[in-house]
Amino acid sequence: MIRLERLTNDVEKEVDRLSDGPTLEDLLEFERVLIQQYRATQAAVHVQTRSLKSSGKMASSHRGNTWEGEITYGGPSEGIHNPVDYAEYERERDGAHDFLAPAEAISAEYIAAMNKFLGG
Repeated sequence: MIRLERLTNDVEKEVDRLSDGPTLEDLLEFERVLIQQYRATQAAVHVQTRSLKSSGKMASSHRGNTWEGEITYGGPSEGIHNPVDYAEYERERDGAHDFLAPAEAISAEYIAAMNKFLGG
């Protein structure tokens, strides 16, 4: 006689947890990293007229199992130059002007937050 056993070891619970998507705690961690990245870009942006700095925006959204965070520069500004149409040019000028580099340096924290969610 052949006996078949089903060994789940809570696999179904884990699949359900992952399919439910990030918890509120996970989402708050993603938001914390985004805020940290935005602050880092604000500290790094080259300031002459404050136009570029004030054009910086941070936004996030959560729909279903999807969370998105975004940091943008350019467009409407409270400074002298409104709208700011030179953000990308300024960022690419040379290494000292790349105000997005500090955000990219912090991106490993998103990986840590995702690993925390995936690890349960």
